[in-house]
Amino acid sequence: MDRLLNIGREGDFPICSETLSVLNENSEMLNSFLQALPGMARTAILFGNYLFVSDARSHTHRIIKVGSVETGDFENCKLVISTSTHSVHDSSDNEIPDVWKTETADIVAAAQGEAKWRILRFEDVFELKLWYDHLQAFEAGLQGATVSSGSFVSAIALYEDNVLRGNNERIQMRLSLSYTIRAQLSSILSIPIPFDCPDGTRMEADLQVINTGTHYPVRAYTEGGMLKIDIGRWLKDEGLFHPINHADWIQCNDIIRINKEVIL
Repeated sequence: MDRLLNIGREGDFPICSETLSVLNENSEMLNSFLQALPGMARTAILFGNYLFVSDARSHTHRIIKVGSVETGDFENCKLVISTSTHSVHDSSDNEIPDVWKTETADIVAAAQGEAKWRILRFEDVFELKLWYDHLQAFEAGLQGATVSSGSFVSAIALYEDNVLRGNNERIQMRLSLSYTIRAQLSSILSIPIPFDCPDGTRMEADLQVINTGTHYPVRAYTEGGMLKIDIGRWLKDEGLFHPINHADWIQCNDIIRINKEVIL
């Protein structure tokens, strides 16, 4: 982008058509950026003293300065848009027409049966996406995983590509975990989670038996800072518990996949 240099120089900064062109270009750049944002017909986003307006007819977007706000009921209002073109006078008092334009929008109450506008506040539309990566901490915590009424044959480990990140409002996860355990009908796999999550949050979990490639749904939830996977319930529900030589356990060589967004 072009920039003005040393604006505070001695002898004042020269104002000429070239410097005005730089100022205009920067203004046009900002307008182009804002106009590229998606919008819906007859919708406006209020930020400060300005509105990002999505036109009801042409579906074009533009920035308009707020005039008056005559109602706070943004669910039952409309915009009244006014445009004025201004002239200036030079040092000899000669009028130079159509030098600049103002456009304002008054927010007023919509009468019964009138087409309404939808006015949104900036924070209703734009979200600060500051994500914190929890995957490394989650992987480190796998060494603290336990299985009730059972034992690990091989340690639980990440498998394939994984994502685990969060902010103050949500957690996003795409996890694949492989393990081999000796399990009973009461076995629950417990894995530490490095983020706060309400107890009882359910997960959509898929269990794949590595030996056969078969996929099954499995119950998973959070409790006490742990991700709980009910291996025993899965064995019972699917009728897969067939102990060898009358043993009270069965060896499970599985992959667990969880793809979930949790609203905190």
